[in-house]
Amino acid sequence: MKQLMFALAALGGFAAGSSPAFAQNWTRTSAPSSDWAAVASSADGLRIVAAVSGGPICTSTNSGATWTNTSVGNQNWAAVASSADGNALVGAVAIDGSVYTSTNGGAVWAETSATNEDWAGVASSADGSHLVAAPYGGPIYTSADAGATWTTTNSPEAYWAAVTSSADGSRLLAATYSGSIYSSTNSGTTWTPGNAPSQSWAALASSADGSKAFAAADGGTIYTSTNFGTTWTPSGAPVANWYSVACSADGTKLAAAIYAGGIYVSTNSGTNWVLTGAPAANWVSVASSADGSTLVAAVYGGPIYVAVVRPALSLAIAGASVTLAWPTNAAGYALQQQTNLATANWTSVTNAPTVTNLLYNVMVPRSGGQHFYRLSSQ
Repeated sequence: MKQLMFALAALGGFAAGSSPAFAQNWTRTSAPSSDWAAVASSADGLRIVAAVSGGPICTSTNSGATWTNTSVGNQNWAAVASSADGNALVGAVAIDGSVYTSTNGGAVWAETSATNEDWAGVASSADGSHLVAAPYGGPIYTSADAGATWTTTNSPEAYWAAVTSSADGSRLLAATYSGSIYSSTNSGTTWTPGNAPSQSWAALASSADGSKAFAAADGGTIYTSTNFGTTWTPSGAPVANWYSVACSADGTKLAAAIYAGGIYVSTNSGTNWVLTGAPAANWVSVASSADGSTLVAAVYGGPIYVAVVRPALSLAIAGASVTLAWPTNAAGYALQQQTNLATANWTSVTNAPTVTNLLYNVMVPRSGGQHFYRLSSQ
């Protein structure tokens, strides 16, 4: 049983509470300060792969608690991607380099047959079989056999900034550094421009099915799409030097990083954004577990941080009632209560919740004694 939220107390005429969003506790990992270029995460958030610009690729199997330098060697790495289980990894070199893959979590790497390019972005299907790689100047390449062979697509030759892939590898998005965002519905065979405005695009992310997509602009805002990248709408994110964006598998939970700034999160697919407690830094890459509960972010010229994202519980007292609220996208959590924190006698609150403004709300009677409430997940 994981107790994923602090308890809130209702005492007589005293009210205490917090914004019912998701709380982030950022922890600096044991990874050394370096010129980190990119990070990627397995679906469960345990396996992390991180690449240094002008250095090695490192891996962690315990959410960043410990790190291992892999044998691939020092390169000017630009991007990394991971399969859902964290075993199939791919890394792309930024300057006149190749694309490398690993089938065993980074223990052994092999250079693929991809041509030497100035690679800018790479993405992987959930099983690692379908790969897409975009260069800074040239067409986009795809592989349907985990990188053994590569196909030059009919995408425009452009200065690509980022690519992203659906879980099955069929739906792809690619953004140029100064221009449009293109989509493919057939694993890169054909590409179609969307209606995204001309921006200095920095990063892309998409839900597992590809229907929800997110594009971050350097010196702009973050745009969202709910139709596989066909049309784009500016989100509620502030204008900033966005550098990286990541999302949960269902596309509801987002994290976005600002270079020379902070990290923002959203729990409603980009409608609202909250600045987290991550320190201001030169953030260059952020990745998310499939459920959005674990985030990892890398600093250029600094360390790597991990955050465990937990749903926050709010409390409000009005008259003889206490209302407790928490986000509706906090799946698998149950509201519990007790009157004495010195014991472990937590019991479930059986009142059926109502839903208002994407929040579960439970109203309980106010008493003269103290009552403690928490969200708990199996």
